[in-house]
Amino acid sequence: MKLLEKIKVVELEPVEGDGDGEIECTFIIEVFKEMGKDHEFFPRVYRREFFRIQPTFPQDSEGIPSHDPSDEEIIVADVGDWENLKEKTVELVIKSVVKKIKEDYGLK
Repeated sequence: MKLLEKIKVVELEPVEGDGDGEIECTFIIEVFKEMGKDHEFFPRVYRREFFRIQPTFPQDSEGIPSHDPSDEEIIVADVGDWENLKEKTVELVIKSVVKKIKEDYGLK
């Protein structure tokens, strides 16, 4: 069993969509190291997103939900091979993640 230590958490400024109906999202980068490996760091990356949700219950006599929909913030684990991105320093991990996010989302 691996024992991990969370070393640092950073949040990037919101990334805007391409103007084609996409909304902005914020990335959260957590940097970890495995206990006993002092010079090997890796990230986990999350996106802060908003979803409109509608409670199903309670309902009125016609089966219509009694409560209005609401916009909720949800933290979503970013799908990717982030844990295989290993670097010797925390700063290099963060730089590598930012570079990959820029490449994946076509940012400058």
